[in-house]
Amino acid sequence: MEIRFACLQLPTKVEEPIHVRYTLSGADLVVGECTIPSGQSSCDSPPVTTLGWHWEANGLVAEQRTIQASAEDALLGNSDMITILPRPVVMVHGFSSSWQAWENYLGPQGL
Repeated sequence: MEIRFACLQLPTKVEEPIHVRYTLSGADLVVGECTIPSGQSSCDSPPVTTLGWHWEANGLVAEQRTIQASAEDALLGNSDMITILPRPVVMVHGFSSSWQAWENYLGPQGL
């Protein structure tokens, strides 16, 4: 899935361009960027993929996250809490096989 970030609306228009970085809560990962042009008070990011956001770096599930907007190491704001759903895994056996090819991966000891 892809999304776009709309920078929070600043109270006044900026005199100089400001580079905004979007980071994922709980990670030092920059997930989007945009630049507020001179004379404007907001910007939109290019499309950003959300793949992998359901997992923390340590492998734990992160069902909810916030996005933080910052410029020049100053926090501009946070998004509301967003729910992150995992991507399903679809396992397809080969041409001359059956569902039983995946038996070792199923159940309490499997994936």
